[in-house]
Amino acid sequence: MPLRRRLLALVALVLGLCLIGGSALNYWYGLRKVDLEMSSAIEVAASAVSDALLSVTSGTDTSAQVQRIVASFDGDRHVIARLLSPDKKVISSSALERPTDPPPQWLYWLLSGEPRSRTFDLPAGLKKFGTLEISADSHNEIGEVWEDLKLKFLIIVSFCAIVLALIYATLGWALRPLEQLSIALKRVGEGDYTAHVAETGPEDLKLIYQSFNRMAARKDKTSVLTSSFRRYRKKSVRRSRETSMMKSDRSCLPSTSMRKPSLFSLHVTPPRTCSNAAKPSGNPFSTCKCICAPF
Repeated sequence: MPLRRRLLALVALVLGLCLIGGSALNYWYGLRKVDLEMSSAIEVAASAVSDALLSVTSGTDTSAQVQRIVASFDGDRHVIARLLSPDKKVISSSALERPTDPPPQWLYWLLSGEPRSRTFDLPAGLKKFGTLEISADSHNEIGEVWEDLKLKFLIIVSFCAIVLALIYATLGWALRPLEQLSIALKRVGEGDYTAHVAETGPEDLKLIYQSFNRMAARKDKTSVLTSSFRRYRKKSVRRSRETSMMKSDRSCLPSTSMRKPSLFSLHVTPPRTCSNAAKPSGNPFSTCKCICAPF
């Protein structure tokens, strides 16, 4: 895998771990927030119901008074009030405000926590109407956490995408000469010492590129000198062989007087005769077989 991809994969891994850590912190924050809001809501609702029950009086409209207490919780975001009969059947119930952006079921399962509810007995003389129960519902609160999570997730993902894009561009600019260096090293390995790398990029890498260019230049000069020496050596060997052949040819010539010839002297080599002349025969084309050293 190329170096740039390895670095990007490493950065992406680090960002992924940061994202997982941030998700864990957000989960802890959402859990605390939901628990705090539900606890506060159930305490406030319990106080309000207790005060309202103290004002209930027995009479013909006692049932209507209790129904108004239940109806006072219509549209509440966190608490539902129910009037239960003595056999625990729901007589009437308040309507909870619906969340604008319902959270997914898995998030509700993670953040809902334990159910919270309170049961209130009606005053004496009204117990025949049953009991009043309030319970906390965390759908709206979890919906708020869900909206916060989506916004934070969008911000984090956008940030990670921008960081990865900047790192990719920076690494491409900084490591491009390294790719050229790899190609140049391959050429040098194949015997081409004219390879050159642009000396651009960070200072640390510039030193490497400059050192490579100097090395390639020295290798190129050495290669030229080596080639010249080899050509000279081949010529010398060829001349030596030619000289040896000429001396060998001269040694085959007949011996002559060692006296220094005069400028106007004429040297005549006597004709060679056959050492063994063939006897005349009836063949008119018979020749003389001579044994003599070659020139």
